[in-house]
Amino acid sequence: MKSVDSSEQTQPLLQGQQQDQLAINNSQSKGILPKELNWIMENYKEVDYTPVESRIHEIPFAFHQCDQLLQQIIVPHKNMLLIEYVVENGERERWFKNSNGNSKMVHQLFNGIDYIFYQETISKDTCIYLTKLEDLEFKQEKSLAQFKLDKVQALQNALITDEFDIYFVYGINRVLFRCDQNIFTLTNQNSQKFYEVQILSEKDYNTQIAETPNKLFVPNDAQSYHQLYGHYSLNQSSLQNHYVLRHKQKTYIVDKKSLDKTQVIDKNYHAIRYLDVYEYLMDDDFNLYKYDVNTNQLQNVKQLYSGRSISYLYKMEISPSKLIFFFRTEDDLKVFLAFETMKFELVNEIQKVIQEELDTLLIDTVNNRFYFRESDGENIRFINFNTYYQESHNLEPVVYQNKKVFREKYEFIDNHYLLLRTNQDLFTRTSKQITSSKYDVGNYFIQNPDIFYDENFAEIVKQRCPADVSETVDAINSEDIILRVHRDFIYLNGNKKVDWPEFRERSDIQFKKRDKFCPMVNRFNEKQYVLDLAADHKIVYFDKKTQEFKTIDIAEDEEIPLSPQHAYLDEELGVIVIKTLLQVKIYSLVDNQRIKDITDALPYSSIFVRDNYIQVHSNLVSYVLFFKDKKVVKLLQIQQKEVASNFENLGFYQEDINSKSYQMIKRKNIYNSEIYIMAQNSFVEMFNEQLLTQPVFPALQFNLAQKIVVGPSQVQLFVNGEDNMVGYFDIAITDTLIVDYRQILKKNNEQIVKELQSNPDRYFKYVSGFGTCFSLFQNNLIALETIAKQLSLKDKSSLPILICQRMLGKETPLDISLKNKQQKILNLILSMIIKYQDHFVFNQLVDNQLCELIKQQIDLQEYFDSNLPSYQILDPSFPNQHPDDEDDPMVSIEYLLINLPTSLTKNPRELMQVLSESDCPEYFENQIIQSIIKLKWDSYTKSFYQHRFYIFLIFMAFFVLDIFHSAYFSNSQPDSTESEASHKGETKTEIETKTEHLIPYIWVQISTKVVCSIVLLYFLSYEVKQMIVQKASYFSDAWNYFDFLHIIAYILFCVQDFADETSNNLILLKIIVIALTFMKLFFFIRIYDGFSFLVQMMGGVFKDIKYFISFFLIIICLFGMIFLVLFRAQPIDEYKGVDQIAYFLMAFRVSSGDFQLDDYSGQEGLLVLVSWIIWILAVFTLNIVFMNFIIAVISESYERVMQKLVAESYKVKANMIVEKEQLISTNDLTDINLFPNFIVVRRPLSNDSNEAGEWQGFIKDIKYTIRTAVAKSKGEIIQNLHQSLEKINSSIQQSQKKSISDDSIENKLQKIKDQLDSKVDSLDTKVVELKNDMNFIRSSIAQILQNQNQQ
Repeated sequence: MKSVDSSEQTQPLLQGQQQDQLAINNSQSKGILPKELNWIMENYKEVDYTPVESRIHEIPFAFHQCDQLLQQIIVPHKNMLLIEYVVENGERERWFKNSNGNSKMVHQLFNGIDYIFYQETISKDTCIYLTKLEDLEFKQEKSLAQFKLDKVQALQNALITDEFDIYFVYGINRVLFRCDQNIFTLTNQNSQKFYEVQILSEKDYNTQIAETPNKLFVPNDAQSYHQLYGHYSLNQSSLQNHYVLRHKQKTYIVDKKSLDKTQVIDKNYHAIRYLDVYEYLMDDDFNLYKYDVNTNQLQNVKQLYSGRSISYLYKMEISPSKLIFFFRTEDDLKVFLAFETMKFELVNEIQKVIQEELDTLLIDTVNNRFYFRESDGENIRFINFNTYYQESHNLEPVVYQNKKVFREKYEFIDNHYLLLRTNQDLFTRTSKQITSSKYDVGNYFIQNPDIFYDENFAEIVKQRCPADVSETVDAINSEDIILRVHRDFIYLNGNKKVDWPEFRERSDIQFKKRDKFCPMVNRFNEKQYVLDLAADHKIVYFDKKTQEFKTIDIAEDEEIPLSPQHAYLDEELGVIVIKTLLQVKIYSLVDNQRIKDITDALPYSSIFVRDNYIQVHSNLVSYVLFFKDKKVVKLLQIQQKEVASNFENLGFYQEDINSKSYQMIKRKNIYNSEIYIMAQNSFVEMFNEQLLTQPVFPALQFNLAQKIVVGPSQVQLFVNGEDNMVGYFDIAITDTLIVDYRQILKKNNEQIVKELQSNPDRYFKYVSGFGTCFSLFQNNLIALETIAKQLSLKDKSSLPILICQRMLGKETPLDISLKNKQQKILNLILSMIIKYQDHFVFNQLVDNQLCELIKQQIDLQEYFDSNLPSYQILDPSFPNQHPDDEDDPMVSIEYLLINLPTSLTKNPRELMQVLSESDCPEYFENQIIQSIIKLKWDSYTKSFYQHRFYIFLIFMAFFVLDIFHSAYFSNSQPDSTESEASHKGETKTEIETKTEHLIPYIWVQISTKVVCSIVLLYFLSYEVKQMIVQKASYFSDAWNYFDFLHIIAYILFCVQDFADETSNNLILLKIIVIALTFMKLFFFIRIYDGFSFLVQMMGGVFKDIKYFISFFLIIICLFGMIFLVLFRAQPIDEYKGVDQIAYFLMAFRVSSGDFQLDDYSGQEGLLVLVSWIIWILAVFTLNIVFMNFIIAVISESYERVMQKLVAESYKVKANMIVEKEQLISTNDLTDINLFPNFIVVRRPLSNDSNEAGEWQGFIKDIKYTIRTAVAKSKGEIIQNLHQSLEKINSSIQQSQKKSISDDSIENKLQKIKDQLDSKVDSLDTKVVELKNDMNFIRSSIAQILQNQNQQ
């Protein structure tokens, strides 16, 4: 046997796998939470439960010094592992000489001391020894007791039941030793107890027990031991001074003193005794009973657990806070259950982890760990079965000198000192005697806690109240340390004190109260200030560092505490906290108002100040207030565990900031009850990675949830201004549930669907790493459709949050489906969010992916119509009646908050970019998109383009002047050159006179071109910037080609104009420049709504008729070639100069109704007839058919553009916004005025038609009516289904009450299931029918509109 200490392990045995560093990359954690909460992600880690190692931790144990490992015993409080093994030393030997290899070494902790039972066989003598753990290496030399047995069997178990009784399980025999003295107090070898035991056979036992039928044990009076033969199981817990034993489905109640049988019950029962609070019997079905030993009556209390029964109970442990069972079921499943001891709530359940080949080592109730190992493995494994909530609510009795402390000895508690008849430090467990008056010395001790460790403690307490020898000084200096307040004095270090009422008179402040002052600490817990409640609405405090008095005037409607005990001032957070015995009030230093996010009735409270939060902790509730810019931005409310109804509070204390706080409680209606301590957790302990749940992480998934209530099974989300809960996470999980989440992913679809139909609620719970059912089956369409059907049958308000991140900062199911482009799953998840999480808090799920949704052309109409992206502001500060001007009548106003912070700010350019690239006009018909575009347009885009437009008008004015001047002046200028003039005989003077007339024209020509060139140079620089920013995408916009061609054409025009102004090429260049100039004009006039529609309509028309025009030109070519052949390419005077295409032009003229018939008469013979036939066909085809076709196509295109008038207008603006935003600097992108997180829309409630036109408004009304009708029909169908379900459930309950046979119930349930399936299918059918009806109505409306336009 070897004792292995933690120093021999690469990792501590009981501490588990310690993290050398936090497994979080701080850079990756940035941006997951708001800046004020980033410290959580930087310092703490959310556990991912998807790997098995997240819950089942391994302690590497490679012990290679043996051939066979026989036994391992964990001693957790000593961080020790005991090993019994076999080594090869010539012959096989054990450390304990034992011929029976099945014998066990047994460890038991009794009264704080570790004891070991072990068996040795030397020669023919078999002995069992009892020794202390620290004396084990000395073996028999220091053993407390020796039990010599006359038969060789195996020691299976041993139990110390009390100071005098020891119980052995020896083979098939049970031996109870009853000592005449307390053997655990023996200190030397000579006082060792020795017993010689004669093991009874079955025959001898039956013979002797028959003589005493009221006995179960056969006594041996000479040796004071009692024997029992058979596989009896003794409960570790006694019941009202009775032993409880089980054998062959019978329970025996045996009196501990006389060992007489008092009751035999024909059923297995297990005794449960919790401290001195309650005693119960429990059957194998987990039913609890109160048992009266006097009347032998059983009274049913409740059932702890349903679904599984105990076939064999391996272990049962009862700790101050846990009731634990480890058992085997009838189907050979190993189950671990942990319950809370006061209310019997299930803490954890572990199934499908412990298999047959695994060996259980220990249930550690101190560290809440369940240790086990593989029989063929080298690792010891453990599971921490506790949750964050139960970890902080352990109920422990107060023990002094190994005895419970009762109410009559309790006086009071302060800080971490409990004043009894002696004073005991509850943490160091040290105590000192106080013989003087408990009130005088006790109060003095509370004021002077340091005397507890004073060497002269005994001399100090001899006096009833030691004399105050402190020196009174006049001032409090900056280097003084404020110790405490007593009566009118403030005590300082150096044995000094200050008379505070006299000291404060130095200020000019008028004090109306005398004794309302106390020390006040800063955020570093240093006593820097003295707080004084000077008047009913005035707070004064003295800062010793600055030597100044400062005042805070509290609002008149606020009350200040009457008797402050402690106060805290934090200038960074901008708060002052005042604490009394039963109240805590927090005042803002910004507006001097009380922060009303928390109730002020908080008895027994403690206050923590750290980072950017303040925690106010009481025995009822704990508040954590997170601050940003001296304002509360988030409130975390942690529900504390209620003391059971049969307990009451005595006191409350806390050792240090951010440490556990403790309640002193006793039983009600019993004055001299024992005293218990109940621990409660602080905020930071909720991040413990060893515990089963970490509720803060899911609580922080939605940034807009301003108030979060954390309870034992739920995390509830609230927002300011709303009383109703927004939603909640179901965090009531167990290790069994985690295993089920892992295993269901390995099943096929048929098994998954069956499981979801039978128990869907099980997969609604949030498990870190898995998320909920939607994250669990995020790639399984069949499973998600099954979940959707099950959700439709449930009450919406009772459902938890189902679509969320699987872990804080990880992807949501919506993100995954978008990444994988799974359209059906994407639409289903989006519809589930809209239907079951229709609140602006949850818009974060969609907002993060809005741009990608638009890219994939997802229908977002229902999303934009929901409450997710917008929120109607109902607040008194936003009046709903307001005139536009002073003289105007009152107008009804509504305010909407557009809730798209990520889309608007994370990548500010992306939203407009994807909208401009989208071919779905429905996006631009939405009020939210329109409001965003309008804001961006009015803020910076419209002014930008107007500025450029005004500059372009300068170019256009000078260019038009140049064109007109050159055109008209060229007609009046001399048409002869100087050589020609001299040839005509003109004199030099006449020539110079004519040249002088040309000078003004030249200057006009030069000046206009200089101005135009400067303007175009400005536009050229802009185009170059665009090209640099947009790169290849620059060439995808047709307007950019026009811009560049315009600049190039004008340059060529200028060159040609100065080179040869009479050239025909100049005329062509002028025409091109004029055309491109007006194209640029069309581009700019789009900034005005009236022109924008027309420009867009023209572009839309040409886009719609492009294929028709192509086909029309083909027909023109057809008839043109026919005419060319028919008339033998004879020249036509009207087409002189274009003879090659003359007949094609003639065919085009035929299409326009301009007929040329003169040449038909010149044809010969049959050609005349053919010519007229061709002419008739051409007129019919080109003029009658095609011209009417083109009119119809253009009319249809016009109608379509008119229907999408507003959408097209906003799309034009979006395109222009994109161009502008690409040129905005990176610094300007962070400007909150240009790119705000939220947008508030103020609009009048009016029934007037908007700029969309009468028909567009009519169409929208029809669409809205259709959607409303469909939604109403769906609601009615679902409501009918719910009513049917309620009737079915009531009929099931009635059937159960009437005790109908199981077969008939199953048949009825199957029929009910079939009915439900058929109703769900009919619902799907009706929905499809409604969609078909909607499509039919849409097509009908379009036809009506078309007919109307034609009229």
